[in-house]
Amino acid sequence: MREAVRHLFVYGTLRRALRHPMHGVLARQARFVGEGWVRGRLFDLGRYPGVVLAGKAGRAAMPEESRGACAQMGVEEPASAEEMERVRGEVWALPGGQAGAMVLARLDSYEGCDASHPLPHEYRRITTLVHMDDGGRLRAWIYEYALDADGLPVIDGGDYVAWRLRHGQAGGG
Repeated sequence: MREAVRHLFVYGTLRRALRHPMHGVLARQARFVGEGWVRGRLFDLGRYPGVVLAGKAGRAAMPEESRGACAQMGVEEPASAEEMERVRGEVWALPGGQAGAMVLARLDSYEGCDASHPLPHEYRRITTLVHMDDGGRLRAWIYEYALDADGLPVIDGGDYVAWRLRHGQAGGG
């Protein structure tokens, strides 16, 4: 039996430095673990970013209790290594049991990928391998951009917080 995923990787408006109101929900319900990165490409979607992960390796089956609208996973061709970069973010430990499921349900709603939002969803929640800055690795949930990213502006460097600071857009989401 597959071990339940107990971590969440956030790369955009949910990061601490941006002080978005929804980050407060995460901070009250989960525990900050550390910073790290995933292999992918970060896109500017306007008021927030979206990540497209590198290849099929970032995808894993969801546990039965987590299936639903967010579990709709497409099969895509892997992107070439030179098209991908490190996307910076934070890892949060989710509470166990029903409390963790409730946090994910609230975030699914925020990300627009629960049953109350019309298809196609802009994001899907899947698991991916996170490389921690301390050298460790772990599997974590991530909200991946699920629509066609062709033609979208790329956030160079893969760090949404640094990109916003460079463009004079501090916290407040």
